[in-house]
Amino acid sequence: VSDDVPVDLENFWELIDLIEPDREDLGLNGFAEALIALGYWKLNAFRDTFWRHLRELDHPGNTVRMGGFVSADASLYYRCEIIARGQESYESHLADPRGGDADSGSWGEALLTIIDDAAIKPLMDPSVDIETGHNAEHWPDAPPPVPLPWESIPSPGPFSSEIQLARLRLTSEPRTARRRLVSFVGYATSANGTVRELMGCLMADSFVWARKEVVAFLTDRLKEGEALHPRLYVYSSAIGGVTRGSAVVELVRRSSLSIDEYIATYYTGELAPPKAKRRAVPDPGFA
Repeated sequence: VSDDVPVDLENFWELIDLIEPDREDLGLNGFAEALIALGYWKLNAFRDTFWRHLRELDHPGNTVRMGGFVSADASLYYRCEIIARGQESYESHLADPRGGDADSGSWGEALLTIIDDAAIKPLMDPSVDIETGHNAEHWPDAPPPVPLPWESIPSPGPFSSEIQLARLRLTSEPRTARRRLVSFVGYATSANGTVRELMGCLMADSFVWARKEVVAFLTDRLKEGEALHPRLYVYSSAIGGVTRGSAVVELVRRSSLSIDEYIATYYTGELAPPKAKRRAVPDPGFA
C-alpha cells in the first residue's frame, strides 16, 4: 500500500487478504510488515475500519457459547476471525449472523495485538466499543457498560488526575522516586452516633499524595448526613495492616464515645477499652 493512498475499504480488504487463516502461522508476518509500512496515521485509519467492522458484527448470533452461556472474549476473537477470512465472510455473517464452534475464537486475539504492535507509538483512542454485547442496535436489553476504574475520578489507585500530573512532573508537589503500597483508615461520622471505619490501600508516591488521594476518594463516597473526620491515618502496609486491595472495607459501630475517644480507644490504643459489664450471677444457695 503506497504512502499516498488513503486506507479506504478497498485497501482495507487488500491488507486483510494477506492473512491466511488456513496456514499454521496464519501468514501474520507478511500482514504485520504491511501494517508497519502504512505509517502511523494510516495504521490508525486501518484500526478504526477494523473496529467498526467488529462492532457491526457484534450480534447475539455471532457469538461463541460455552456451557450455554455467551463467552464475551471468545465471541470478540471469533468476530476477528470472521473478518480475517475476508470481505465475503464478513458480509455473510453481517447478513446472516451465526455462532461459532468449539474452536472459534482460538486465534483471533492475535489480530488485536498485531495492530497495536505495528504502531511506533500508541494509537489514538478508537471511537467505537468492540466488546461483545455493547452494540445497542443488536443487544437492546444489554446493561450499560461499567466504566473503567481509571475513568472515574477520584480514584484510590495510581490512575487519578493528581498522580498522572505528578508522573508527568506538571506539578510542584514533592514526590519520591518509588511508589509504594500505602494503607489508610478513615472515619465517616453522623449526627446519630454512627461511625463507619473506611479502610483500604493504594499505590502512591508519598504519604502526602496518598492522603490527598484518600480524602478525595472517601469524601466522594460519604452518605447523606455524614462527614469525614479529619483524623485520617495513612501508613505503610505491614503484617496485620489493611491489605484488602483498593476496595473499601466498612465496619459500622454505634458508640457513646466522642470520635476522638473512639479513635484513641479502638485504633491508637491511647485509651483502654471499656470494661465489659459483669452479668449478675444468681446465688446458687445451699443444698
